Amino acid sequence: MKITTYYLTCLLLVCSGFSLIANAAADHHLIKRTHDDGISFPYVAPKKHSNYLKKIDRQYLPYMQAQPEMISAWQDDRFGVFIHWDHSSQVPVSMSWGRKGARPHHSTDGKVTKGVPEQEYNDLAKTFNPKNFDASNWMDIIESAGAKYVVFTAKHHAGFAMWDSKVSDFDIMSTPYGKDVTKELVAEAQKRGIKFHFYYSQPDWYEEMYRDAKNKDKFNREFLFPQIRELLTQYGKIDGIWFDGLGKGIDTWYGPELITMMRKLQPHLVVNHRWGNPSWRFGDYDGPERKIGRFQINRPWETCTIIGGGWGWMGDQPPMSYNDSIDLLSITASRGGNLLLNTGPTGLGEINPTHVQRLKEMGQWLSINGESIYGTRGGPYIDGPWGGSTRKDNTIYLHLYGDIGKELSLPNIPIKVNSAFTLNGNKVEIRQEYNRLNLSLAENASTETVVKLEVNADTTYLPVIATINEAVTLAATATSSSDKSSKFTAAKMISGSATNFSEGINVRDSWSPEPTDNKPWIQLDLPTEQDVDYINIGSQSYGKLITENLGFVVKLKVAGQWQQVYQSKQLKVTNGIVFDKTYQASAIRVEFSSAKQLNINEIIAYSAL
Repeated sequence: MKITTYYLTCLLLVCSGFSLIANAAADHHLIKRTHDDGISFPYVAPKKHSNYLKKIDRQYLPYMQAQPEMISAWQDDRFGVFIHWDHSSQVPVSMSWGRKGARPHHSTDGKVTKGVPEQEYNDLAKTFNPKNFDASNWMDIIESAGAKYVVFTAKHHAGFAMWDSKVSDFDIMSTPYGKDVTKELVAEAQKRGIKFHFYYSQPDWYEEMYRDAKNKDKFNREFLFPQIRELLTQYGKIDGIWFDGLGKGIDTWYGPELITMMRKLQPHLVVNHRWGNPSWRFGDYDGPERKIGRFQINRPWETCTIIGGGWGWMGDQPPMSYNDSIDLLSITASRGGNLLLNTGPTGLGEINPTHVQRLKEMGQWLSINGESIYGTRGGPYIDGPWGGSTRKDNTIYLHLYGDIGKELSLPNIPIKVNSAFTLNGNKVEIRQEYNRLNLSLAENASTETVVKLEVNADTTYLPVIATINEAVTLAATATSSSDKSSKFTAAKMISGSATNFSEGINVRDSWSPEPTDNKPWIQLDLPTEQDVDYINIGSQSYGKLITENLGFVVKLKVAGQWQQVYQSKQLKVTNGIVFDKTYQASAIRVEFSSAKQLNINEIIAYSAL
């Protein structure tokens, strides 16, 4: 299913007067279409993007984007594993960013005050001997996770190459280990049919040619281009390149010439957006980092984040919880994106056993529910606190990661539902009315609940359907029991988040109470009484395990009186709550059982459509 085919078909349906879908769409309150809303067809690139294409040599134009079938195949995979690993894995620091030293041409250059001193960091290459590295074992783990592709750090910003590079002595061959781990990894992935992508940082803080801005041409011609050529000619078929240009402009790396060289060597490559100005939206897909992207189905995207720890080995840090990991995968897919989940092996070449266990648990979930992830596209329902949806052929999958109980009511779809059941085998009672689709489950929904709706038409052609109104909390005022940060107030969590989708939704500040606060709470006062059907409470970022039994209750002020309307024993990263009735509330209050590990970045309430 190609994204271009999808939208051309939708356009033809509207133009030919397909009144059933068109009229139903009007009834279902489709979201307003604006430029770059993630939905409008066709996708319109920023003016700087199109203007740039007009200026470059026309010989490069055929290579600026992958062929649609290549991008579509990448989207079908939906789930990949990111591996950040190099000589720095011998110490518990983030790769490159944990090095105290020069960061040429970066905004933080000369301002770094913490980390492993630069020479000491570089000298870790002299002791790097990952004697327990086993490429077969690594691919066993990736297979057991249900991941379809792997992205491996060939070279990070600090310049250490994890392959036998002929243009640098700062590589894996100069270590006591002295073997090309990249060759082993690629060969093992190819043998198993796992797609292999290279992460490559164009900036190189070690290489002298990069440090001197006057040597830009020399650096590109004698270092960057040759290294990329090595990666694309020495290991057989490579499926993608994941660039990390740190926001530098497309001309910094002679972008059109570089991408043309790459695709002439490997025509099927898919390449992310960081080989040019990120906001210009070059590349085959966008890449939100450490935050799930919005609902976007007119341009491919991938969320990259960590399963636990950091970008690289950060000590034996635990993974995110099982529920959070499944939520992360389900939310990403239902919004139309791929998930790239990182782990950082140790200096001995071993992957954290707790990360392995969590990845295997994700694979077990996918063994039952994988049909709702692989090969799907986001929609037709736009996600909300109740959950989200994916679709494929004559099937819609409802991912019920919100707390809905046993009942769910959504706007109806303009085609008949023939059957409904959960992928773990339970029957679902469904009542399809003129404007509502009502579901009754045999048991309370949970993170693992996916409902399969078999319908009598191809869901590819369905328009998207919103399920919630605009947030009722946008004009609220916020107070809290205490505030750990003198620079942050709880009020920030209710403001609209700034977006730059090519890099991801900007992570806003979060609220934490004072550690001595025995009864932490946040309260949102609404300007007027509002209908409240849903609430979403966003906790700390994915990749952190909340080890405490951090419970919470939700109270609403109704007719001037506080009513407790919800209680949970454990806070998750995303806490979607669906009430069993509509409350007319003038205030919302969330009370937490402990201040320990408490970190909140969002409380938003909605009314239902």
